[in-house]
Amino acid sequence: MSTDSTLYNQVFENIYRSIAERRRDPSFTIRELREMLESQYVYQGNDWVGRGTVSSIKTEAVIAAYEHALAEWEREEMK
Repeated sequence: MSTDSTLYNQVFENIYRSIAERRRDPSFTIRELREMLESQYVYQGNDWVGRGTVSSIKTEAVIAAYEHALAEWEREEMK
């Protein structure tokens, strides 16, 4: 596994676990998670100078983890 994919996987797993922990708190809402994701989209879009490979990989992993957690939560809400 390449260093880039290792970094991506580590960040993804850490963020995903963090969201899972936060969901145990009843005050954490799906709306907050959506807002966190939107904030990451904005951050990603503000890369007009370039952050470098490592930062870009981390940002992509955070977004993917948020999207994954949100999709799971929305599926649970539909049940």
